[in-house]
Amino acid sequence: MPGPADALGLGSDLALGRLKLLAAMPGALRERAERAASRFHLDTTAWWRRPAATPFLAPLAQAVWDARTVRVSYRRFDDTRVERTLDPLGLVLKGDTWYVLARPTPAPGEAERPPRTYRVERIGALEDTGRPFTRPQDFDLPAVWHAWAEEFEASRHTLRTRVLLTERGAALVPVLCSPRTAAQAEYGPLRRDGRREAHLTTESVPVAVHEFSPFGPDIEVLEPPELRTALSRHLEEAAARYRAGGREP
Repeated sequence: MPGPADALGLGSDLALGRLKLLAAMPGALRERAERAASRFHLDTTAWWRRPAATPFLAPLAQAVWDARTVRVSYRRFDDTRVERTLDPLGLVLKGDTWYVLARPTPAPGEAERPPRTYRVERIGALEDTGRPFTRPQDFDLPAVWHAWAEEFEASRHTLRTRVLLTERGAALVPVLCSPRTAAQAEYGPLRRDGRREAHLTTESVPVAVHEFSPFGPDIEVLEPPELRTALSRHLEEAAARYRAGGREP
C-alpha cells in the first residue's frame, strides 16, 4: 500500500524495507514476490475523487505509535470548531478516508471515557504534547472499529419508506440506492398493475428525495407523507424548468 504509506510518512521506510526484504530472499521466492508486485496493485482512491488533504496524518501516526497525548482543533459535521485533548489509540483507512480512534483525555480525578472516532481530514491543527498515556490493555482496534461502523451505519438509516416499484424500478434499487438500503429492501407480491410494494429504509427525507428522484415514473412513494410531498415537489419543479424550454428570464 504505497499511497497510504506515503501519507503516513513511511514511504521511504517502506521502499527501503522492500529492497532489504527482496535482497534477503532466496532467488525463487524473490522472483515470485517481484512477479506478484507486477501483477497486483491496490489503489484506495475512489473514481473521480482526489484524496482529502490530511497534513496532520504523519504526526498523528507518530503520536499513536508512541502513545502520546495530542491537542487538536477539530471541525465537526456542522462546521463548528472545537478544541480537544485526545489519547490517539489507532488509525483506520476506510476506502480513501482516514479515521483516528481516540480517547478524550480525562481530567484529573475524572473517569476514563470510551474512545471516539474522528475524521483526520477535519483536523485543522495538531499539537503533540509529548505527554505519554497508558493504552488500555484490552483495546482491540479492529473489533472497536467494526462495532462503531455497524452502529454508525444503523444510526444513519432510520427512515422506513413504503413505495410501489415497476419491474424496472425494482431492478434499479441496487443501482440507485445506497448498498445498505438495497440490502435491507423488503419486497411484496406483484400487483395487478404490474408493480410491487416495497419497504426501503434510508437516512432521511432529503436523502430519499436524492435517491428516489432518478427512478422517475418507476417509483411511487406511499409513506411517509412528508417524503411523498417532498419528492412530488422536487419532480414538479424539475419538470417546470424543462417545460420552460430553457428560456432566459
